[in-house]
Amino acid sequence: MARSIRLPEDMMIALRREAAVQGRTLVGKAMHWVRIGQAIEESGVLGDKRIRALLETLDHPEPPQEE
Repeated sequence: MARSIRLPEDMMIALRREAAVQGRTLVGKAMHWVRIGQAIEESGVLGDKRIRALLETLDHPEPPQEE
């Protein structure tokens, strides 16, 4: 059964951008990201601490370095 969900605007912008770059639909890109996240969590390869650290980089990206 299909369901609608609300996502933050910054995530929608990223989804639209990446979907266009990869030639996917918006839903297709969202499902791809969901499946990647599910695979990582279920694999046990990365512990909770490492996953939180990776997510932190998404929430607070470092500014580009000036040369």
